[in-house]
Amino acid sequence: MCFLQKKCDYCLDPAKLKKYFTPLLKFYNVSGELIKNKHGRSIIDVGNKLDMKLNAHWKIFSNFYNGQIILDEIYRNEVGGNKENEKDCQYLKLKGKAVEFNRDVEVENLDYSLVMYSEWNDFKKEIVEKNRFFPTGAFHVDMLKDIFSFLVYEIEKEAIYFRARIGIHKKKKEIKKPHPALAKTGRVNPIGISYLYLAFTEETAIKEIRPFPKCKITMGYFRATKKIKVIDLRLENKSSPFVFGTEVDKYMKCKAFIGAICREMGRIVNLQNTELDYLPLQYICELIKVCGYRGVIYDSFVGKDCNLAIFNGNEMQCAEIRHYVIEDVEQKYEINRTLIVK
Repeated sequence: MCFLQKKCDYCLDPAKLKKYFTPLLKFYNVSGELIKNKHGRSIIDVGNKLDMKLNAHWKIFSNFYNGQIILDEIYRNEVGGNKENEKDCQYLKLKGKAVEFNRDVEVENLDYSLVMYSEWNDFKKEIVEKNRFFPTGAFHVDMLKDIFSFLVYEIEKEAIYFRARIGIHKKKKEIKKPHPALAKTGRVNPIGISYLYLAFTEETAIKEIRPFPKCKITMGYFRATKKIKVIDLRLENKSSPFVFGTEVDKYMKCKAFIGAICREMGRIVNLQNTELDYLPLQYICELIKVCGYRGVIYDSFVGKDCNLAIFNGNEMQCAEIRHYVIEDVEQKYEINRTLIVK
């Protein structure tokens, strides 16, 4: 954010952003932990300033040093006004003071998320052990739909993702998603329903297939044919508070529960019982599909990056394939030969 460039309506009139920042500020209060210097004057640890706290939680400001300037611009009608303004303006109450996240709000939201997570665990047990297709405790479907709207990630047209397979495959169709008859149960897909599993990096794509030393593999390079919206279930997903508009309260209530779902998506499952362990995750992903989203992003537990599962493989086109050989069990690899199929 930079109002000095005057490139948009918000730059020309920063006060228009007040409606987005004001709901955020109510989550903060004065900590009362001001530091005294040797002259007895109060000084503030830089990390406890409002702009620094906002940036630590939300990554709002591109430059640590312009946060205060931007906030002053947004609230310029209040800054420099009379003392009466401070009674009604949360920004003026916090400006120039050490601040902390409102603990009462934090506890309230955590309690709400814990209740949700308890209900989620009950639902998981029911769908695995009691009612597979018509669970009586169908877990807050409307609430989950609201949560999805907070986690939208847009894949740009022409973006490149990767898919690896063991063996030498010379045709592009051999590297695409499998035929439904061959689709085994997966983290995202139920058995018999075929999705296209991709990775954000070549390294993660290779680690996902767990190759053995000297193994020959085929790498497919997939290009998005159009812009599509998927749901981002990575644990480190940090959404901008501004995408929530006036519903930031709802997001804050669900934040801890969202983290629990993201951990669930990226956790290691019991390889002896994958069909049952994957059921709750498949329920979430099927609901995501029904809501009109085109796929889901989740953390890889074998690679450093993340994976992307696309429900409709036609939205990703295999641009080329290459052949590699795995050098050792650490998954260092070298190019054996490159085959580009046009």
